[in-house]
Amino acid sequence: MAEGDRNRGRRVLLVVFLLASALHLYSWYVNPNRPSLRIGATMGWYGASADHINYVREARALADGVLPGIYWDYDRNAPRRDRPPDIEVSDYAYGLGYPVLGVSFMNLGLRRDPFVIPDMVAFGLIICLALQLARRLMSERAALVFAGALALASPVLAFTVVPWNTTVTVVAVLAALVVATSDRRDWKIGALVGLALSLCYAARFSDVVWPVLIVAAGAAATWRRNIKGSAAMVAVAAGMFVATCLVVGWTQHVVFGDFFTNPYHYHLHAGNRGDSLAEFRLGQVPSAFTEVFVTAKTGGLRVPEPHTSVLRMFAWLVAAPFGLVMLIRRRHPHLGPLLVATAASLVASVFYLSYWSGTGADLVHDNLRFFVPWFPLWGLLAAVAWTALAERGAAAMHTDRDAALRSSPPPPNNPRHRWMMAAVVAVMAATLAGVWYVNRPIVIDLVQRFSEAQKRPVGASE
Repeated sequence: MAEGDRNRGRRVLLVVFLLASALHLYSWYVNPNRPSLRIGATMGWYGASADHINYVREARALADGVLPGIYWDYDRNAPRRDRPPDIEVSDYAYGLGYPVLGVSFMNLGLRRDPFVIPDMVAFGLIICLALQLARRLMSERAALVFAGALALASPVLAFTVVPWNTTVTVVAVLAALVVATSDRRDWKIGALVGLALSLCYAARFSDVVWPVLIVAAGAAATWRRNIKGSAAMVAVAAGMFVATCLVVGWTQHVVFGDFFTNPYHYHLHAGNRGDSLAEFRLGQVPSAFTEVFVTAKTGGLRVPEPHTSVLRMFAWLVAAPFGLVMLIRRRHPHLGPLLVATAASLVASVFYLSYWSGTGADLVHDNLRFFVPWFPLWGLLAAVAWTALAERGAAAMHTDRDAALRSSPPPPNNPRHRWMMAAVVAVMAATLAGVWYVNRPIVIDLVQRFSEAQKRPVGASE
């Protein structure tokens, strides 16, 4: 790539980052559930969710120089009686990789919502990383359209405006994908990978498996071509990751008395610990998939708005399988890491769909956050399919126009055009059928009310 093109690409990324950050900040500002930054005002989502309040309490403890959980009695599940009276006691309830991002902003005065700036930066990085990845699969214009669609027409924005530690996983997965599909291999890239993996592990523990697999696939793809650079990248990333594991293990030893016991061991549900295999039920995966991805129902009842299914929030995702097939048929140079990432996304989805809170019953508790790390990848695969469809349609239109301008006989009936139109009609029909399926109770209720109103005598009231 020429130096001019490289500089232009960087300027585009900078503009996209600034626009995405502004969009995030605006969405945070107008969100009716956000906390007020005024002392004594509403706590917003920090007063409505155990996850959020624990994030901010852990960040406050770290900002005060206190390890979360050090003054917590885990037998009583309450603060210890001998705690110092002048500090806010916090439970070590979740990994510290996300709360640590808010520590600096605690010290800058944002103690009521220290995550608004880190989340804004994370959203900007998500859109820029997705754009950079898309450039390797499609044209610059198509990649920009995809980045805009991901920012404006997907659930990614909603689940990064509200503080969730899965935001760290989204950035880590995308960073792993960008590195895996790049030819650059050196210690600097290793440092960036190590930072992403370290934060992901410190925040979400088991989620780090997915970006590790993706990075490993990318390193394997370039190992023979650049063994020295690949080895340097892997060595630096592995060193940083191991150091982080040791630090996290030390905090767990200090608080829980065991190097390998993580905070989820003390999460209780129906008598089971959070790290127990009893919390996972593979048999519920098919029904949980239907509830979470398609119907937004639980027990035959629709979950209350604004909570809804993945496909209702992200309808253009339906083309993702077609995009993957197209990349396979083209034998795309980056197919290996993309296939590994897709496989990882499926395994991760099964993992969370089998979890006790992975069904439609927990849509009201925003369990879609478990799947947000894969929305950029799935959206990109869908964009590959939609872009190919648009390009074929445009090519067919240009062919017909040129033939008309030359006053030549109409071109023969091309079977490929018929299949293309059939595919368009099939996708539109499937989309309409999905919209009807999701909204049919509302339509049926409106029709029944209209019929009853027509039968009611004039002047009669309900």
